[in-house]
Amino acid sequence: MKIINLVFLVASIFASCAQAPVRQFQPVEIYSRYSPSPSKVPNKVLTAAAKITLEDEQGSIVTGTVFPIYSNEISSKHYDVYFITAAHVVRGVTPTKIEFYSIPNKNWEISNFVTLMLEDIKTVYVHPTIDVALIKAKSEVVIPLLNLTVEDPKFLEEVVAVGCPFGEPLFISQGRVIRPALTRGVWLITAPVAPGNSGGPIISTKTGKVVGITSRIYTINYGLSISYIEHMHEMVPSNSFYNIMIREIANDMPTRPIKLKRTSR
Repeated sequence: MKIINLVFLVASIFASCAQAPVRQFQPVEIYSRYSPSPSKVPNKVLTAAAKITLEDEQGSIVTGTVFPIYSNEISSKHYDVYFITAAHVVRGVTPTKIEFYSIPNKNWEISNFVTLMLEDIKTVYVHPTIDVALIKAKSEVVIPLLNLTVEDPKFLEEVVAVGCPFGEPLFISQGRVIRPALTRGVWLITAPVAPGNSGGPIISTKTGKVVGITSRIYTINYGLSISYIEHMHEMVPSNSFYNIMIREIANDMPTRPIKLKRTSR
């Protein structure tokens, strides 16, 4: 009897320390950019985001995701490109490079290898309360831009989350907008994400417009391990920072009035 009880105790200890299994990400189908259906998002839109690498004062490397919203040609084939990301991605660290993974001459498919790297980067603006920031990088090629919507997120709207989880190449997952979160100013969506997705665009599959950016990811701490809650994370809606981005881009280049593409559903 004592032996049986001992075996049961050991089994119970291991069960309590085991990490709950995490299901694999399910990538959404990447449609042709020439598709006539408005519900099929062009590849050029789905793969416009990029990975950003940053370094802190101790030399530690962190990564996140950025996406381009405005480009200013400063001279022949030289552009200032403005990117959005999450404030917590860039706060207290220095951006070192932005890496793209799309292949323009192959219908903007995703590559496992870097297809374009930008290294002349600076942080333009970090919002003190909203989890959003503005980055500027210099480029010698034209970079596809994403459009922001200014309307509120829609209940059960189908979306895709685009990002670089764990510093990996670009990844796309599918989900829906659920409801406003308990945290003021953010919404919950179900598209699976992981660390590294922060700052990446949440794109409506109906309109192809950015409805928000990936912000906080929920986790469960098991003591010896951490599991990411697959189907729930927070999104900062784009209508909460649209006007802020216009203002900060204009402040960064005061001699040139700017206008982002203002879109609605």
